[in-house]
Amino acid sequence: MAGYIDLTIVLLRLLQQSQGKYELNALLTKLNITLDELKLACDDLNSLSSNAISIEQEQVILHKYFDLLDQNTLHLDTKSCGRVSLCDKISSTNTVMLQNAHNLVKGDVLITEIQTHGRGRRDRVWQGSLANQLTFSLAYSFTQIKSVVGMAIAVGSILVQTIRDLGFSDVYLKWPNDIYFKDKKLGGILIETVQVKNNIVAIIGIGFNVYKHEALNENAIALFDNIKQAQKQNLNRNNLAVSFINAVRKALIDFEKNGFINFVSITKEFDYLKGKHIELITNNKKEYAYVKGINEQAMLELIIDSQEVAISSGYSIRIV
Repeated sequence: MAGYIDLTIVLLRLLQQSQGKYELNALLTKLNITLDELKLACDDLNSLSSNAISIEQEQVILHKYFDLLDQNTLHLDTKSCGRVSLCDKISSTNTVMLQNAHNLVKGDVLITEIQTHGRGRRDRVWQGSLANQLTFSLAYSFTQIKSVVGMAIAVGSILVQTIRDLGFSDVYLKWPNDIYFKDKKLGGILIETVQVKNNIVAIIGIGFNVYKHEALNENAIALFDNIKQAQKQNLNRNNLAVSFINAVRKALIDFEKNGFINFVSITKEFDYLKGKHIELITNNKKEYAYVKGINEQAMLELIIDSQEVAISSGYSIRIV
């Protein structure tokens, strides 16, 4: 896929490579831009992260460090099939991949620094901020998909396992496609499909909060409060992205061959809703249920009015 270059990110990368300072005229020459264009890029960066950059005494000064993604690291350290494309700024990785589905190969990944119109399940907006999240989409083609819900839960369970393997214990899968950490939403999965010739291409959008930021609401959480905390655990957005991409690619190979069966045990282990009482909403109808857990068909088993039922996607769930 074509690169999506943004002057703000180019400026940021250049300044970080220069220990946060650059002579004004030399920078204008390097980027081949006018002073007005530079000021607009600085304003853009400050709108994404307040007081991040300034122009002082013929110098451009960066006041913060940003944990930026690196194309070479992503290219060299990711495994299995597919390409990894890093872009600076994009509307939505899922949207762009859907638009380019006919050019994708199995395992392709599109990852971005800035996502301006990220989408979540049920058309919710995925709130983001610069260098504080991981937002990417992965394409995988199938001759047929028996259960997109099963795929979302398989992918979600593997992501939970991956995060736990990195040293985080209180991480769970909230059916059907949310990742929870310390009882708050850490990330989510959005799967959309499109027919391409004789195959079904699934676009699997994944979003995680890596660092705490202003856009997080009270029901969301990040893995880390700040970059220094992550560095103590020898983690950053690049090695997190590599871990997630490698884990999801491996899981999808298994899912394509065997379906959901090999994910049943870890799904049950990481089931956040099991044993909880919930409010179930669909078509403006509200019901209360007790959750027995996720079954072998990736459906959520409930007890409603003393009756056992199993549901697939399409419901809004609230713990009561």
